[in-house]
Amino acid sequence: MRMTLAMLLIFHGLVHLVGFIGPFQVIRRVPYQISILGEQLDSADLGARLLGTLWLLTAVAFTVGAAAVFADAAWWPTYTAVVAACSLLLCVVGWPGSKIGIPVNLTILLALLVATRPSLWGYLIAWLRLIP
Repeated sequence: MRMTLAMLLIFHGLVHLVGFIGPFQVIRRVPYQISILGEQLDSADLGARLLGTLWLLTAVAFTVGAAAVFADAAWWPTYTAVVAACSLLLCVVGWPGSKIGIPVNLTILLALLVATRPSLWGYLIAWLRLIP
């Protein structure tokens, strides 16, 4: 289970690099516009570059979280929850281009909640049975 979570964190961190590559035009052939709450910004805009830097920092943070999960560090659940919450916020700000990250981050947060509180499995299963 931990290895699967660590791999998900690495993959999710790699996907965050897309938010960095565009504003900094790492790949010049790729036309890129960034959106902040649905408003389009030019990739040379300071706001786009600031947001791109946040995407890069979050990608690195997910990689650190994955390493902490692999090492079974005591602090990995809290750290990963904070990083996933920051990523969720970035996805909301980057809407609609980053809308796919919202369910991914919610899944990570739910998995962390259930992993750190095993008694929640019973509540979750009971709740799912109520859905028609």
